[in-house]
Amino acid sequence: MSWSLGYDERWQRDVGYGVPAFCDAPGCNAQAQHCDLDHSVPYPDGPSCQCNLGPKCRRHHRAKQSPGWKVEQPAPGVIRWTLPSGRTHVGRPSGYL
Repeated sequence: MSWSLGYDERWQRDVGYGVPAFCDAPGCNAQAQHCDLDHSVPYPDGPSCQCNLGPKCRRHHRAKQSPGWKVEQPAPGVIRWTLPSGRTHVGRPSGYL
């Protein structure tokens, strides 16, 4: 399940913490307000909480669901992307809205 963050404060209201300012994919500068709020572990198996949600632009949201891609969230706000090549990138929010 995902939804557009939009300009309301849905993320803060529902999840209870600041919204990361950008898509959580490595090197992506898409503003979070234009991203989908995505579950790292797909709903309903994964909870809708800070420990399992992150903003992803549509491009990276689709990439995450493609074969060979893997996204994990070992801690709230820490996102580990594993690419089809096996290369791993770990990122943290660079700022909050």
